[in-house]
Amino acid sequence: MADLRAALPQTCDVFVPSPGTKPEELLPNRWSRTAISTPHAIVTPTTIPDIVATINYATSHGLKVIPSGGARASFVPVTQDVIYLDLRHFSSFSLDEDKREVTFGGACISGPLIKGLAEKGWYTATPSGNGVGMTGALLGGLNHPLVGVHGMGKDLVKSFTIVPFSMPDGGELRPVTVTRESEGEERILFDVLRGAGHGMGVIVSATMEAYPLADLKLEGGDKVWQRTLVFPPNAVDAAADAYLALQTNAPSNMSFFTGFMRAPPNAPRPGAPVVLLAASFFGPAAAAEKATAITFSDAVLSKTVNAITTLTPFGDLHNALDPTNAPGGYKELHGAFVRSIGAPSLSSIFASFLSYTNDKPELFGTSVIFPASNTAKSESLAAKDDLYNLRDRGIYVQVKTSYPTAAGKPEADAFAKSVHELARTDDREAGRRDWNFANNMVEGMDLKNVYTSEQISEIARVAGIWNKGGVGWCPTASGWRR
Repeated sequence: MADLRAALPQTCDVFVPSPGTKPEELLPNRWSRTAISTPHAIVTPTTIPDIVATINYATSHGLKVIPSGGARASFVPVTQDVIYLDLRHFSSFSLDEDKREVTFGGACISGPLIKGLAEKGWYTATPSGNGVGMTGALLGGLNHPLVGVHGMGKDLVKSFTIVPFSMPDGGELRPVTVTRESEGEERILFDVLRGAGHGMGVIVSATMEAYPLADLKLEGGDKVWQRTLVFPPNAVDAAADAYLALQTNAPSNMSFFTGFMRAPPNAPRPGAPVVLLAASFFGPAAAAEKATAITFSDAVLSKTVNAITTLTPFGDLHNALDPTNAPGGYKELHGAFVRSIGAPSLSSIFASFLSYTNDKPELFGTSVIFPASNTAKSESLAAKDDLYNLRDRGIYVQVKTSYPTAAGKPEADAFAKSVHELARTDDREAGRRDWNFANNMVEGMDLKNVYTSEQISEIARVAGIWNKGGVGWCPTASGWRR
């Protein structure tokens, strides 16, 4: 492998695995061990020319390049013909208050970004978790807690700077900046990157709209009002009814969810099934209490085992989810969106969750949650060539599967599929088609549940321009061939 080291600039760090090295030892930050084997090499660039040189080497040697920022995309396969491009040196961000925008590197992680902006009194759309790569999330659309106020994360993007895997004119690779004002194929690339952008190139930076926290009129200036109710298993119907009641006239500045999970090891009853109902309100406490009045009613509180209200600093909004960001193990996120869901479906899903996990401590990391938000703003931003088909779907059905060995994947996939089938009962009865979420694709899934046939053809056409040699992994072209 001296050839690779010699071909790349000295500003690159190049690591070539020894035979027999386990992939989890090489990629310790990968969120899941699903779909990984030992890569051809790991390259850590420090400059854009380093990235260009790596792509050129891969092109001439029949290899693929997988850029890595947050390392959360368990559906992107890392194989023996992959150069794993660790973008850790492209992780900084800068705020321009005059332009009301934030620019961040291709490996910027959501946690440092939300915290760093909040310290300055600003915010932008960030995923619901501190360990998620920002550019990776944008490639799938980027769902976030303030979608009711701003639309999807993809709607806030102003530009990308990308090193494509190939150039339209066949010339030498160079960074290209595509924006809302771009024209022709560059404008099309900009749109594709905001929802279907895997495999077009290496994104080295992105710029998004940013907003002063003061605009939200948060309690205390920077505190998010949050309320959490815990129900025992026999009160799942009460939790479901309260959750559905919150959906009636839900304000745009509120996000909420119900969810099923097992109590963590440090809980009084580790592994006990738990039903949660939680709401986050981005505004004054008085307005929050009015919007969530159902959660203060005696009828609901009499069914709970705990109910708390807290004020959380905006920058700490996702801290409670940090345990789920721990890398390693076999786990996947299965995401679907529905427009409506009934209490019978929620109760059936909870029964299925209990059946799948009962007496199986190795599966206790499994959870099912149903985040919901107002869709009016997102629907108003729909465009003719939008590659995001979920504008009218305000209920997200996320199944996190967790299993001890690779052999558990088929059963875990089947469980997640059964949850989505139950969750889609109302939509199917109303004649609505199924939609999965590009940010939570799963190895082997049918892309026709994410994009229309026409969209798949267009994505493949665009990949034929910017990824002509197939150096980047693109699900419409590469699929999940290992």
